[in-house]
Amino acid sequence: MRSTKKTTKKIVPLIFLTGDYFTPEETESVIYAAVHSLGGFDLIKKRDRRAKKTYEYYNVPCSFDIETSSFMEGGQKRGIMYAWAFSICGFTIFGRTWEQYYDMLADIQRILQLSEDRRLVVYVHNLAWEFQFLRHREHWINVFAIELRRPIYAVSDIGIEYRCSYILTGYSLATVAETLTHFKINKLVGDLDYKLIRHSATHMTDQEIQYVIHDVLIVVALIAERIDHDGDITKIPLTQTGYVRKLMQRNCFTDPVNPKNKYKRLCYSRMISNLTVTLDEYKQLKRAFQGGFTHANPFRSGKVFNTPVTSWDITSSYPTSMIAFKEYPMSNSQYFPTVDYKTFCESLKYYACIFDIEFIGIEPKVWADNPISVSKCWDIKKPTINNGRVVAADSLCTTITNIDFDIIRRFYTCEKYRVFNLRRYRKGYLPTSIVQTVLDLYSDKTTLKDVPGREEEYMHKKQMVCSVFGCCVMDIVREEHTYSDDWDELKEDKEIDPESEIQRQLTIIDEYNKNPNRFLYYPWGVFITALSRRALFFAILECSGDERRDSDYIYSDTDSVKIMHSERHSNFFTKYNEWITQQLNAAVQYHKLDPAKLCPHTIKGESKPLGVWDFDGEYAAGGFKTLGAKRYLVKYSDDPRNGKKCGKMSLTVSGLNKKVAVPYLMDKYRDNIFGAFTDNLTVPGGYSGRHVHTYIDTETSGKVYDYEGVPGYYHEYSAVHLAESEYTLSISKQYANFLLDIQASDTFEEVLF
Repeated sequence: MRSTKKTTKKIVPLIFLTGDYFTPEETESVIYAAVHSLGGFDLIKKRDRRAKKTYEYYNVPCSFDIETSSFMEGGQKRGIMYAWAFSICGFTIFGRTWEQYYDMLADIQRILQLSEDRRLVVYVHNLAWEFQFLRHREHWINVFAIELRRPIYAVSDIGIEYRCSYILTGYSLATVAETLTHFKINKLVGDLDYKLIRHSATHMTDQEIQYVIHDVLIVVALIAERIDHDGDITKIPLTQTGYVRKLMQRNCFTDPVNPKNKYKRLCYSRMISNLTVTLDEYKQLKRAFQGGFTHANPFRSGKVFNTPVTSWDITSSYPTSMIAFKEYPMSNSQYFPTVDYKTFCESLKYYACIFDIEFIGIEPKVWADNPISVSKCWDIKKPTINNGRVVAADSLCTTITNIDFDIIRRFYTCEKYRVFNLRRYRKGYLPTSIVQTVLDLYSDKTTLKDVPGREEEYMHKKQMVCSVFGCCVMDIVREEHTYSDDWDELKEDKEIDPESEIQRQLTIIDEYNKNPNRFLYYPWGVFITALSRRALFFAILECSGDERRDSDYIYSDTDSVKIMHSERHSNFFTKYNEWITQQLNAAVQYHKLDPAKLCPHTIKGESKPLGVWDFDGEYAAGGFKTLGAKRYLVKYSDDPRNGKKCGKMSLTVSGLNKKVAVPYLMDKYRDNIFGAFTDNLTVPGGYSGRHVHTYIDTETSGKVYDYEGVPGYYHEYSAVHLAESEYTLSISKQYANFLLDIQASDTFEEVLF
């Protein structure tokens, strides 16, 4: 081993990236060969500030994967492991039993002298799956998860730190393989039939073994490239968002011209330290936070149109909102428990605001859609609900921003309203360092596309642009799921003391406010989404028409609209694009940044202006049908702007895999596919891409026969059973009745009253 002194050497430490593999009995030879080939393994020291300890990490890429089989035994679900692969620096060890795996780990622990303080990081793609099989086989000293049963990392007492590469990338293994820039490894498909029962004694062909091996090679190649890019394994963040956080933090605190100059950090720290939140304020901000708006015009739902449908989307909507608008909270809040009309109007005009509001006698002004989410309301009385959205109500309470209030006024009328718990903030642009980071990422992503030799950098920038918004909405008091012999939430004697929970939250808020490394302000994230929704609702309003049957608006999703008669609205898109470009130019002028980065060019010379509404595809006449949010079927027209999509079918249904579902539907229904796309359409298991996971938390053992009739024995302490599941496309009874009523009536009032 090498000294624990940090290395500055940049390497791509894969020297045996082939389909060859070794047996568990050859582990010692494999480790020494890997060490020798690299001239030794570097050890990197990293300080854990929370634990107040320093740990050592081997700076080598490792990955682990298992293959499992699911079956029924005596009416009980079973899941068993029948093959595994472990790769270190591209040297891959293949085994069939848990005994072999832990014999291998024992050898690795002995040779590398692993301990709780000296660790080998092993990446697993979708650690949640493997951990369910591993969790009673190892003693865990630290498991970190923000979702139940989905660990981000898990540290065992033998010095193995498992990390999740799926959470790091957000990509499937096949997509990860496509993003590799230095190593080209393809995920093998179609070589393992998961419906066949296998166990550790089942014969596996070399082709089947290669399937398993390629999965770990893809991950080990990914981590090798990340080590090379990031500097060492300790610098790889746990999530994709972590890259953006690091970059933003560095830009906020560091002078790029003179990194040793502490003045910039001092100035930014002073600014951000004055932006604090209270626990009550945080809870209200959480109530006000909404994500992207996804909905369908109920009068267009379930219909096929004899005119082409065009899709328009905003180029990088969230980054645009972060740069363009001088409407962000840039002070601590002023709090008004009760609010008179004058104060409210003044606040709306001059401040960024959040507040609770009660609407009395709220009714729709616009026929085509409804912005208020019923999930964000309380004390709602006699509502009319449109697929989760409030059409009308005798009364309701909700929490909104001033941006949302403006949207609601355009879409609804009400008899009266009452505002309470108003918090207002001085308005301003986001800090220059934040804006510069976002602008640089967008510009770099555009200019690097298709540039030979810059593929890795392009992919990295593209991923960061997609993640930039996530940094700003990270929950302050997020729930962390703890594990000690079991997930605490699953323990029968688990009790939550309300007073203790409040104290925990107060402590976290206090730590957040005092954190010297903090560079974000939680209210910013709430306003980013609100400002982006405003842009979307401008387009919905434009295309909705004055009467329901005149509406060209059909469907929207976060930053896109799908409309008929696009030519009628070309002036709106032109005017909006001129307006947003003016806003963006004013912002970069204020920040003294390069305006050219607002409209970068690709290597082919194509300009990509930020923030504009842009053509995103045309669907043929009779080639678009939606059944509600995240449910639509399309056939692209032959418009040359569609490129390779011309004439192609595409399906978007949450929970349905379009790659297998579309061919099935096309084969089964031929020319009547749009007619078949209705409520209660069923796609059988095997064509839906849908699987049902069942967690088995009890110890199981027994004898099982594989698909060739060969007997085998299994013993699992915990497992997962996976089964194909059919998918039935259904809408709620409430939504179905609402559609039936409004589409049969001549006026909305017949439905409401």
